[in-house]
Amino acid sequence: MKKKLIMTAAVAVAVIGFSATVQALPLVTGGISLAGNVTVNNSDAADATAVTAFNNVLATGESGSFVGITPLFTVNSVTINTFTISPFTSVLPLWFVAANTSDYFNLTALTKVDRSVDDAITLAGYGTVNLVGYAPTLATWTFSVTSSGDQTFSFASSNVALPDGGATAMLLGGALSALGLLRKKLSV
Repeated sequence: MKKKLIMTAAVAVAVIGFSATVQALPLVTGGISLAGNVTVNNSDAADATAVTAFNNVLATGESGSFVGITPLFTVNSVTINTFTISPFTSVLPLWFVAANTSDYFNLTALTKVDRSVDDAITLAGYGTVNLVGYAPTLATWTFSVTSSGDQTFSFASSNVALPDGGATAMLLGGALSALGLLRKKLSV
């Protein structure tokens, strides 16, 4: 009897210890704004089907978790990869911080293409922000290109808070089930 009690206590301590070490990383909060020069595959941005080059990219604003990931208003502190608008394909990553390539944004969905303004195009969609010390976080993004004179762009992304999908409850349930099964096995 004493041996079973000691064994049950040891298992309970192990399960609690394991549970205490499983900690979710925080979600990314806030947003980042980028700007610079861009080249599209048409002289009229409204008719573009691809973004073919980015130059002089810089961060123009940061908030929340993005604060300090790159110096503001420093040219080429962020690198942006080119992409196709039509047909759209995911861009992994769309942008990354030059000083720390572990901070990046994966462009995964294009949900809006607005060509209603002459000589301009605005895109919107979803992607995933990955920053060191944070869980990958779903984010919305917008991207605008204008062709008046030199073609310029602006990009903004902000996080979308999502529940963890029940992972925490599943971990707790699994630990309690294991404890219950072990107790049953020890009592037989």
